[in-house]
Amino acid sequence: MVTSSGNGNGFILADYSENTEIDLRTATITLSAAGLPDQIVTVSQAGSIVTLAATPSNQNVPASSGSVNFTISSNSDWSAQSNAGWCSVTLSGSGNGVLTADYTTNTSVIGRTASITVSATGAQDQIITVSQFGAASQLAVSPPSQQVSYLAGNTSFSVSSNTNWTVQSDENWCTATPSGSGNGEIIAVYQQNHTIYDRTANLKVMVEGLSPQFVTVEQLGVETGVNTTEIGKFRIYPNPSSGAFKLVYQNPQNGTTKVEVRDMPGRTVYSKEFRGNISEKIHLQKEGKGIFIVTIYSGNEIHNTKLIIQ
Repeated sequence: MVTSSGNGNGFILADYSENTEIDLRTATITLSAAGLPDQIVTVSQAGSIVTLAATPSNQNVPASSGSVNFTISSNSDWSAQSNAGWCSVTLSGSGNGVLTADYTTNTSVIGRTASITVSATGAQDQIITVSQFGAASQLAVSPPSQQVSYLAGNTSFSVSSNTNWTVQSDENWCTATPSGSGNGEIIAVYQQNHTIYDRTANLKVMVEGLSPQFVTVEQLGVETGVNTTEIGKFRIYPNPSSGAFKLVYQNPQNGTTKVEVRDMPGRTVYSKEFRGNISEKIHLQKEGKGIFIVTIYSGNEIHNTKLIIQ
């Protein structure tokens, strides 16, 4: 707004308002007097300093996926960039506006933070953050039990978790993977069961903040009858015994039959071939107590069973 008129020498007073924009602006003032050419003068006003503010400085969000908003106050174009792949943001805007941050589900128990940089040419960058809480601890172990034979070996359990876990066995004959993290597998290694009795090892799987879960390894005892073991057409008795066994076989084909007995390390302690029917007393007292494997070869057939010396 300027002085609208005057007479003779004088002053023109130009009043100007604040320039809230960052661009230079110019006003043209035309002075007119009768019989004279117009005179042109200008007022050039500098642009405002670039302003940029982002609030709040941090937003706390839950572990589940969602979105959250930040307020942007500016007189200029601005851009935004997140440093975390799980958090995406509004990439740009102009003037006052809203920046939206979208975040994915956090499956880990550990919290995480995404830093968002908001920039405008000529202004200091603004750093805002999205802090996401960790998920609740999870633990599932399956199957609840594994049944295994009397022989030494190993078996496994599947672990589904989002955090660190540890394992303890309550039996010396069964050892397990001591620890792991996230989804994984527990390997349980068990020794040979030299008795006729079944036995159970309890594996305690633990995660901090949760009740422990228990799974079991159920190992069978040596398979044997009370007095007699039958192998197809063969009978071996008594089993268990103190070391003397009777082997009986009626062979209608009158063919050759071979009988071998090995101890658990695989050493042959008895071997003999028969033709026709068998009624043989096998003496193994000198071999001491333990479990032995009897293998019978008859034609195209092979039979295996266990002998127990107590």
